Amino acid sequence: MPTYKEYVDFCRQICNTGVLLYTVEKACKNIGDLNKPFIIIKHDVESKPEKALKISKIEHSFGIKATYYVHSFFLRNPKNVAILKEIISLGHEVGYHYDVLDSNNGDKNNAIKEFRESLSFFAKNGFTIKTICPHGNPLKERVGYSSNKDFFLDNEIRKLFNDIVDVYITFPDMLDKDYLYVTDAKYAYFYRDAKTTKTDATEKLLPLDGKDDIIKMIQDGQSMIISTHSHRYFCCGYITLIRISLYKTAKFVAKALYKTRWGKYIINKFYFIAKKI
Repeated sequence: MPTYKEYVDFCRQICNTGVLLYTVEKACKNIGDLNKPFIIIKHDVESKPEKALKISKIEHSFGIKATYYVHSFFLRNPKNVAILKEIISLGHEVGYHYDVLDSNNGDKNNAIKEFRESLSFFAKNGFTIKTICPHGNPLKERVGYSSNKDFFLDNEIRKLFNDIVDVYITFPDMLDKDYLYVTDAKYAYFYRDAKTTKTDATEKLLPLDGKDDIIKMIQDGQSMIISTHSHRYFCCGYITLIRISLYKTAKFVAKALYKTRWGKYIINKFYFIAKKI
């Protein structure tokens, strides 16, 4: 159950394993060291950056440095800019959580333009983006492309931004070593071979019983990227249970509406709302 108290215990257990811990950027700079078991902790910050700050402080207390992927529109709020700079001051990395194909309905040229503008917007606010991560947008109807991952799977686009590493697209190609991708999708933990994250859909993820399973795999020498959603953490377990119930209800309603013509139109038009759930 994603509570701050549980995450404190999780960080303690990870540190007790003695495993090598990296941000994505640091891992890219130390590829030669990744022949040993390693862990990368990343967070997709879909909403509420202040919760990401709480998580970052917990990690900092254990000497853990993680990567926080944020949407560029967060920077429109000066308060969020200050929060992200505080996260960086604790030794963490801030990267770009992009969904430029979805926001441009698959139009490649417009997606490139938005991607460039977003990088410039980050730079204008004092952030140099070295690594990126695609956003899923489960409610988006796509024509001519399968996901936002297709953006950086395009060799032309990769050449345009060859100084940037996509954690799911280009990072796996930098390693000979096998490792797992672990995620807290759907408020539960799942895993799969990280080399398959380029094309695999969420439903192909294999379930885990919880964080104890993750710790056991780390103790057994398994390298992995652990991906969480910081906005889904709460102080109390009962609040988390309420949020999980709301998530399941919203998912059920969305699936039912998606079967109707107008429901599908409305959901597709306002797909971005799912980022906050």
